[in-house]
Amino acid sequence: EALREEEVRRKEQAQRQEAQRIEEARREAEEQEALREEEARRKAQRQEAQRIEEARREAEEQEALREEEARREAQRQQAIFVRNPMNQNTASDWGICGRQLNGLSHDVQSQFRADRANPSVDSVVTEYIIPKCTTESVSYAVLMNPQGLKCVTFVSHAWFGSFLGLIDGLQQCYEDFETRV
Repeated sequence: EALREEEVRRKEQAQRQEAQRIEEARREAEEQEALREEEARRKAQRQEAQRIEEARREAEEQEALREEEARREAQRQQAIFVRNPMNQNTASDWGICGRQLNGLSHDVQSQFRADRANPSVDSVVTEYIIPKCTTESVSYAVLMNPQGLKCVTFVSHAWFGSFLGLIDGLQQCYEDFETRV
């Protein structure tokens, strides 16, 4: 009987030890899983931090490029301002003489001959004068007389009136039209 009790006690002890090993293995597996989850969480945080840092750096680079472009544009505008004859003279120096108007009239007659024999002032400005003046960013008067030409006469006109009629009217109005400013 004592042997049987000893045998039962050994089996119970073996079962308890086995249960402890199983419990320890389960805990170890849970700890390993928790460590893997923690490592995955940290990795995701590092990746997110890297993505945020890359986005910040890219935004800084873009801002630096915009600032550099703005600086270059400001320098370009300053150079244009300094070079632009319109900034060297006052508006009273932005005149053209009758001879130059006659030349303009001949150019306009050549350009508009096919479509319109008598274009409006607006058409001449839009289709002839503005394209000529755009590259230099100056008025037609300054384009023709970069050093300036003092105005003596101011002419007001209708934008949709005849350009050639305007020139003809000025010629009839002033005997000194060729040299008049």
